[in-house]
Amino acid sequence: MLVNGVVATTLGLPNQGSPTPWTTVTVPVRVPAGATVAFRLDDGYVIWIDYITPGQLTPSRL
Repeated sequence: MLVNGVVATTLGLPNQGSPTPWTTVTVPVRVPAGATVAFRLDDGYVIWIDYITPGQLTPSRL
């Protein structure tokens, strides 16, 4: 996952075997306001993304 063209994190997506058994993947990454977000695949892989829901992280209390 790239934020403003820089790799912010790598994703390990589960192999579902086909496009029908959907799963949810949560990726905590900071994205500044106005930033662009992109996903880049390794050669030879295919993924199906139904939707992306941005959220807001809540700071942890120590």
